[in-house]
Amino acid sequence: MKDVHIFQRFSKKEDVVTNNTLLLFKWLQHQNARLFEQILRLLICDDDDELIVGAVLTEQERAKSGRIADGVIRQQSFHIVLETKLHDSFDVKQLRGHLDAFKSPKEGLEVLLLLGKQESADVSAAKQAIAKFNTRYKKSVRLAWTTFAKVLETCREVVPEHELMITETLDDYEGFCREEELLSDDLVVFGCSLSLDDNLEFRLFYNNKRMHQPANYIGFYKDKAVQAIGVLEKVVYVDRTKKGLQVIGKGALTQEEKTRIEGSMDSAKRNRNWDIRRGQCFFLAGPVEKTLFKKTTRYPLRGNRKYFDLHKALELDAKEKLPNLPSLAEKLSHKTW
Repeated sequence: MKDVHIFQRFSKKEDVVTNNTLLLFKWLQHQNARLFEQILRLLICDDDDELIVGAVLTEQERAKSGRIADGVIRQQSFHIVLETKLHDSFDVKQLRGHLDAFKSPKEGLEVLLLLGKQESADVSAAKQAIAKFNTRYKKSVRLAWTTFAKVLETCREVVPEHELMITETLDDYEGFCREEELLSDDLVVFGCSLSLDDNLEFRLFYNNKRMHQPANYIGFYKDKAVQAIGVLEKVVYVDRTKKGLQVIGKGALTQEEKTRIEGSMDSAKRNRNWDIRRGQCFFLAGPVEKTLFKKTTRYPLRGNRKYFDLHKALELDAKEKLPNLPSLAEKLSHKTW
């Protein structure tokens, strides 16, 4: 059995990506098994599936014989085989080989999980291969598909913001995914529940997390909906001193951008007693259009941000050009997430 390494030994990019993803799962399991259980359930299970990570302890449990045990320790069986690909298709012959891992007699949930940058256009051949395998060996292996973006999205939806060690690890994994170009996102959405009026007036968002320019568009979220969307033009780190605004690192600001940033700083202090004069990253938008891109899934926005592939959100072909900003905002108002 090969362990998941903290200091990975691989040279092949696909193996490095797999190791880091499994390392994330291992870390989640170690930090909070219940949260890890929720994440796995959302990634691989149907609504009526039961998946429990770790041992379950009960007491005074009655058996069919009528006898009552003082205590029972039970652990559910499940078996997940992960196959990672950095392009948009999987080798069906290779997947058939992976099915050999399910030949030994086992009970419980059995899943072949495909992990990629984007959802495959066609997994019918993989489904047929699994169906034949299940018929031949009287098994019930199922196929599940996910993406690196979906893994991150699911983790952020489940993990509460106060779990600081886990959220920092998710930030690090997200940074790795972005550096390796594993995420294809057009839109980054930020939670603005307390500051939306300012965000829209000054066409910007700010926080104290260091991030690279993450997307082409920026969304402003409040009350379980993206309330507005704009073109993301610039990301800068700014301190305000007696000499004025100082850009930390690379980047430059126009006078108009400086006025907007200073206005947001003044308003944050005056209206919410927030001191954002130092250590803040400012995401500056160009034109902004109102929309109502509603969130209908179970959890509120977690981690203060979320990424979207707009082609997928609008059900467009990947090669199709996105509409202009007013049309984009209008089309999103008829979609949910």
